[in-house]
Amino acid sequence: MGSTQYTSINSQYNNTILLIGLKQNSKLHELNAILQCLCHIEPIINYVKYKYDYIKEINSYMIHKKNGKSLAHALKKIIYKLWPDDDFENKKIYTKTEDSKEFLEMIYKIEPKYNAETNPLIKFLQENLHKELNKGANAIHEYCYKIDKSNKKLVLNNYAKNFVKENMSIVSDLFFGTYYRYTQFIYCKHELYDFGFYSFTIYNLFEIKKMKCNMNNLSITSPMILNIHDCLFYDQRVLYNFETCKKCCKSLQCCYKNIIFIPPKILCFTFNKSVPNNTRFLIDEYINIDAYIEVQTNSKYELIGVIYFFYPNRYIAFCKNPINKMWYSYENEKVQQANFNIFQKMFIIPYMLFYQIEE
Repeated sequence: MGSTQYTSINSQYNNTILLIGLKQNSKLHELNAILQCLCHIEPIINYVKYKYDYIKEINSYMIHKKNGKSLAHALKKIIYKLWPDDDFENKKIYTKTEDSKEFLEMIYKIEPKYNAETNPLIKFLQENLHKELNKGANAIHEYCYKIDKSNKKLVLNNYAKNFVKENMSIVSDLFFGTYYRYTQFIYCKHELYDFGFYSFTIYNLFEIKKMKCNMNNLSITSPMILNIHDCLFYDQRVLYNFETCKKCCKSLQCCYKNIIFIPPKILCFTFNKSVPNNTRFLIDEYINIDAYIEVQTNSKYELIGVIYFFYPNRYIAFCKNPINKMWYSYENEKVQQANFNIFQKMFIIPYMLFYQIEE
């Protein structure tokens, strides 16, 4: 097996199911759950494990700024632990326990006073891996767009297409979409467009439930079932404020809303750990976000990962195996087969959801 050259996870593990847990750590309890979800995303595995020049793509300047500390190198090591090159001897199921201690140490070497409460772990990992794996700039500028006023839509110009292609990393390619904020001033009718990355949001379910109660004339204590579409609708609700009109040079009342321009390939939803009473969250295995995006593109997503948080410091990750498409639960060293129906029976609200776009 060692001499065989593989090109993807499916070609290497098509006959063996790997059930590899991670030893519990006492310093950052959610790390193992998030690592399991990230390392079950097939494009990430294929990029790190089978891309010939993965190490060459690491931005040496960013590594130098961190005094040689690299999450990108640590990610490669953890993926090889969870998807090893061992000789499985035709085993149908391969079980093992690995250690994520080295990855944990790297986080604190990069940011010694790291605090997951003020800087969410998934956001920290996305930002640092994006910088390390990005050879060029890491922003899309306003001049990359042009406005098609006849259709009131935004399109990327040719320069922007090349700019994006050359400067995006595997992280931004998967987790970052783009959005624009459309603002219209009520009295002068002038319009304003602001652009940015659509990537990470922590959803406050108290606010989302409050919005839905107001729309339906219900009490905030009423029993309610929320879902992903409530979150996306909340993102794009119309808001009112006073802002400076660049043409009038005055602070004027305006209405504005955020609109997804190009959605990311991986939708990552994170929720506050404190949740409203009498509220359940319905998890859909497949979602379609056509109603929330501007550019006509593929917008059908499949659920691939769920993380639940239990007080005080217990995290369980549920991951869909990218090879056999079956669900497995990962609670540190403990790994066992699961079923999608378990999410419908859960009366607690998930901590994180991962959806992957259907190719």
